Amino acid sequence: MVPNEDLDMLLEMNQKGFDFFYNLPVNRRDKASISYDFRLKRKDTGSEILVNQKLTPLILTDTGNIWFALCLVSLSVAEKSGNVFITFNDKDERFDYDFLRKQFKPTIIKHLSKREKDVLHLMIKGNSACEMSQKLFISEETVKFHKRNIIKKLNVKSAMEAVYVATINKLV
Repeated sequence: MVPNEDLDMLLEMNQKGFDFFYNLPVNRRDKASISYDFRLKRKDTGSEILVNQKLTPLILTDTGNIWFALCLVSLSVAEKSGNVFITFNDKDERFDYDFLRKQFKPTIIKHLSKREKDVLHLMIKGNSACEMSQKLFISEETVKFHKRNIIKKLNVKSAMEAVYVATINKLV
């Protein structure tokens, strides 16, 4: 079950997301994905879990309507519901949903350096700072420096969230 406040958010995001989608040129629609976080609540215990859902159209009709889409649901590393954004698989474009203005707005994507991508790739594989330093032939302090830069550039709070954001945004 979805809590009422998250259900309201999902209804708003759904309306605005489809408005955004159907205002795209038809040839861009199959390149867009929308990602958002919301809570699920167990009926029996009342406990909640935060999940991320990502929807990607795979096949469109001749008129550009969604005929077949992929829906991925995973645990979210965010702290709260929302975090709604649209990305494109052919360009470095991202549009974040602004709940106050009730619209999607373009967001600047900060690019990672080659070395930051190397560190992030090893983070995704679960390597420790010590293992990364040995594989990249740099000191552990330099690994930590790159991790701090990655966290800052991706505007996240932890290495785990950086891995998540980098993965869903195809940064590595």
